[in-house]
Amino acid sequence: MNVNKELCMLCQTCAAVCPSGAIEVTEMDIILTKCTPCGLCARACPMGALYE
Repeated sequence: MNVNKELCMLCQTCAAVCPSGAIEVTEMDIILTKCTPCGLCARACPMGALYE
């Protein structure tokens, strides 16, 4: 998955829905580790900031 940092508001919705715990949201960034692009985070993102 990729993150459009201009749209991302660091709300942590993506991390909350990730079934593999692969998303870490910091004060400045979203870190995607061990992502298995299932798309749940992209569908849950209220800003549409995540995409494949």
